[in-house]
Amino acid sequence: MAKHSSETERRADEAERETEKLKKVEYMEGHIGESFDGVISGVVSWGIYVELPDTVEGLVHVSRLPGDYYCYHEEECEMVGERTGRSYKLGMPVRITVEGCDRFNKTIDFSLAETERSGHTETGGEM
Repeated sequence: MAKHSSETERRADEAERETEKLKKVEYMEGHIGESFDGVISGVVSWGIYVELPDTVEGLVHVSRLPGDYYCYHEEECEMVGERTGRSYKLGMPVRITVEGCDRFNKTIDFSLAETERSGHTETGGEM
């Protein structure tokens, strides 16, 4: 009985997480092209995860990191530009633009927002 109860609870928890991810994707579909301030919540070899203040999280793929070729440094949990030395670290504030959403995979794609005048990546600020 305890095993069945535990398995049922795990399935319910997983269903809740998946539903929450889907609702966040559906919400962000209405914000494609908009920019927001967030914080880097994860750094992996394929990109950086950014979490917005409303708990929505998306990925800036390494191929979308501007102006350089970025290398993943696992020990420091950061991405570092090979030529510029620019780094993106866990906990760093960044400004992103919502690029797209995938309901099937329940993912949200971001890119780093750039200022129009300077062409440099903009970080920090208010949402």
